[in-house]
Amino acid sequence: MSIPSRITDLTGIDNDKVSTAVSFEDVAHKIYEMLNGTTFIAHNINFDLPFLNKEFARVGYKPLDVKGYDTVTLSQILMPTMESYRLRDLSNTLGIVHKHPHSSASDAFATAKIFILLSNYARKLPKSVISGILKIKPSLPMNTLDFFESYKDFEKSCNNNLCVKNGFYLQKVDNSFNNSRDKFDKCKKTYTDKVSQQDNSLESSILKNINRNQILIDADSVDYDKVLQPIIYGNKVVFSTNNIKLLQKQILQLNLPANIVSLHSPSEYIDLYKFKSSLKYDSKSKKTKFIKCQVLVWLTVTKTGLLSEINANYNDIDYFREISSNYANGNYYLKNFDRKLKQSNVVLISHEYLINNRDQLLETIGSKNYNLVINNATNFNATFLNNLSANFQFNYVFTLIRKVQSDLHQTHYTNLYDVFKNSKYISNIRVIDKGIKKINRNFEIVFTAFKKLFITKSNLIANEDGYKCIFSNRSLINFFNDYKATINEIEELMSYVANKTFNVKSNSVIMNKFICNFMDLSEFIGKIRKIRKLLGEYEDVFQCMLTVNKDKNIDNAIFETEMISSSGLIKQKIYDNYKNVAFIDCDWLIASCYDYVYKQLELNGKRVKKMIFKNKFSGDNKFLVFKGYNDSGSKVKFINKLTEETDFKTFVLTDSTCSTEKYFLGLHDSELSDLYSIYARDITGNNYKILKKMSNHSRFVTIGNSRLEHMLSSENNADILIIDSISDYFKNNYLKENSVNVARYTLHLYNNIMHFINTNPNGTVIVWDDINSNINFSKFFQKYIPNFKTVNSYIEN
Repeated sequence: MSIPSRITDLTGIDNDKVSTAVSFEDVAHKIYEMLNGTTFIAHNINFDLPFLNKEFARVGYKPLDVKGYDTVTLSQILMPTMESYRLRDLSNTLGIVHKHPHSSASDAFATAKIFILLSNYARKLPKSVISGILKIKPSLPMNTLDFFESYKDFEKSCNNNLCVKNGFYLQKVDNSFNNSRDKFDKCKKTYTDKVSQQDNSLESSILKNINRNQILIDADSVDYDKVLQPIIYGNKVVFSTNNIKLLQKQILQLNLPANIVSLHSPSEYIDLYKFKSSLKYDSKSKKTKFIKCQVLVWLTVTKTGLLSEINANYNDIDYFREISSNYANGNYYLKNFDRKLKQSNVVLISHEYLINNRDQLLETIGSKNYNLVINNATNFNATFLNNLSANFQFNYVFTLIRKVQSDLHQTHYTNLYDVFKNSKYISNIRVIDKGIKKINRNFEIVFTAFKKLFITKSNLIANEDGYKCIFSNRSLINFFNDYKATINEIEELMSYVANKTFNVKSNSVIMNKFICNFMDLSEFIGKIRKIRKLLGEYEDVFQCMLTVNKDKNIDNAIFETEMISSSGLIKQKIYDNYKNVAFIDCDWLIASCYDYVYKQLELNGKRVKKMIFKNKFSGDNKFLVFKGYNDSGSKVKFINKLTEETDFKTFVLTDSTCSTEKYFLGLHDSELSDLYSIYARDITGNNYKILKKMSNHSRFVTIGNSRLEHMLSSENNADILIIDSISDYFKNNYLKENSVNVARYTLHLYNNIMHFINTNPNGTVIVWDDINSNINFSKFFQKYIPNFKTVNSYIEN
C-alpha cells in the first residue's frame, strides 16, 4: 500500500524509506516486552495507544496492560493560557528542542520533557487546587486523572505571591504602578531631544503633529516601535484596537517607563462568588467540568482575572457567562482600579469599548486631556456602524422565556421554588413567575401582529442564501407606535422582575443560572428598545430587513438592521471628546482611496497628515490577471491543472459562501483530488483547524475568506493567492442590486494582496478579470504593482 502524500508531508516518511524496513511483526515481541506493565505517556494518548494496540492485535498480541497519561489534557489544565497545545507549539513556547516534529524520536523526547515540566507545575500547586480537581472528577483520557492523585498529599513550598480570597488561592493583585512620573518625564525628554534633531524622520513628524493635526499612519508590525514611541511620549493616549493583547505586547516590548492600563467590560472578568457557587454542583457537561479544573489552576497565575486568558473558546461556552462578573464594584481584580486608571499614561481599549462606554471614559479619565489613537483604522467605521445595529433571531425570545420558566419549574433538577420554599424570598419567586408569564403573553401579541402585518411569503425576495424581506422604516415606526403600550408594559415588567430578582440574596447554583438566563432575555429586549430608538433618531440612514432560510421558516428568520452611513456621528460621539486623533493601520493609504478613507473616518482632508513607514513590494512576487475564466467549472479545471503540474500550495480567496461550496465540490470530485489536501471554510473545519492542517502539509488548496487569509503566516502561507470574488464583502443586502464602492473594493483588494506578499515575498497573486466589472485589474496592477503580467489562458502561461 502506498503512503499518502499528506502523511509524507506530516512525518517525512515516504515509500522509499519503508521499502527496506523490517515489518512490525518482526519487532512486535521486543516492543511489547518494553511497554507492557509500564506507564505509557503520550501527546494525545487516545490516538497513539489504540493505534499501537491495533497493530499488536494484528500480529496476535493482547492489548498492552499499561497505565496511561495524556500530556495534551494535562497541559490544558496545568497551563490553561497557552495559545496552542500542539506538541510543536508547546515545545517552542517552553524552550524544548524539537527539531523534527512528527518523527518518533523527536516527538517522544519532547513529550517526555513536557511531562517533566507538568510534574513540576503540579508539585507547586496548592493542595486545595489538586483536591478541587479530584473532586470535580473531569473525564480525562485513560488514567490521566490519577496523575493528580499522586500530588494531593505532596508537601508544597510556601508561595509568597499567593493569597487566599473566597476560599481560592489567587495571585496577589497590586493595582499600582512601579513607574514614577519623574522617570517617565526624564525618558521623554531624552527621546524628544534625540528625535527633534532628525528633521526629516517620520518619528519626528509624528512627534510634531500628534497634538496638532489628525494623522494617518501606514505601518506594519516591524515599524511599530517607530510609531508607538512618539505617540506615547507626545501626550497621554487612549489606544483603541481590535486586539488589545497584541498591542499591549508590542508596547511592552519597547520597555518604556509608561503606566499602561487595559480596560474591559465587567462581564469579561471572573466573579469569584459565582465560580465558588458553581463548584457546588456536579456538572453534567464534560466540557464544563474540564473548564472548572482549568479555572482552578488559572486563578493561581492570573493577575487580571480576565476569563479570555483561558484557552477554551471563551465566546462559545455558556459556563463562562455563568461565572462572569455583572458589576465592577466588589470585584477582587478591579480593586482601586479607578485610581490606577487616573495615573496612567497609556489606556488600551477595544473599539467596542470606546464606542459603548463613551460617558464612562469621560467621567473616569477626563478624556479631553488624552489623544485618541485608533489602531486597525480601516475597519473602525464598520465597527462603529455595527454597534449601532441590533440583529436577533425572530422567535428566539420565546426560547429565552422558556429557559427562565424552566429555572422556575423544572422537575428533572432543583428549581427556584424548591430552593426558596421555606425562605422569606418565596414571595419574590411568585412575583417573578407571574411577571415572566405576562411578558410572554405580551410578546405573543406583538409578534403575532408583526408577522400578520409585515411577513407574507409573497413579500419574500429570493437571494443566494434564501429569502429576504425589506421593511419600510415609516411602516415600522407606525407599528411600534401602535403597540407602544404593550411594548412599554414589557419594559416595565422586566424592570419590576429585575428588581425582585436582585433583591434575592442567594449564591445557589440555580439562582445564578436564572440570573444568566434573565440577563439574556433583558439583552434581547434591549435590542428591540435600541431599534425603536435608532429608527426614531436616524430614519433616513437606518434600514431593517428579515432574512429567511430556503424553507421559508419564518420562526427561524433573522431580523437584521444596519446604519448605512455614520452621518457625522463618529466625530460627534468619539473624536470631539479627545485632544487630538490619530489613525494607524497597515496597507491602507493609496492615493486613489484617500477621499474614501476621509469619508469613512469623518475627517477633513485639509487637516490630515499622512505618514507611510514602509517600502512596497520588496520581494520577488508575480502578479497575473487571467482572462477568459468566467465560470466555476473553468476555474476548477485551472486549479487542477496548476496542482497537477506543480507542487504549489494554493489559497483561493472568496467571500462568497456559494463560491466556497462550488470550489470545494468541484475540486473534491475531480480525479486529481488525491494529489493534494482540500480545505474549505466552514466545510472542513473552522479557520483555526484549517490553519493547523495547512502548516502540516506541503500540497493543498484552501478556499477561505478575507479573515482566514489575514490569519496566514510564514508558517502556513500559500505559494499562490487566487482572488476569486470579494464583492460579497461589500454587498448591500438592503438594495435589490449589488452596489460596490470601487474605492472600498480597491482598498480591500490591495490590503489582501499586501498581506499575502508580506508573509510570502516570493508568492504569486492571480486575479480573475471577471470578478468585478467596475475595476480594470490590468490598470490596477499597473498603478500599484510594478511587476505584473496579463495572461489570456493557462496554456499561454
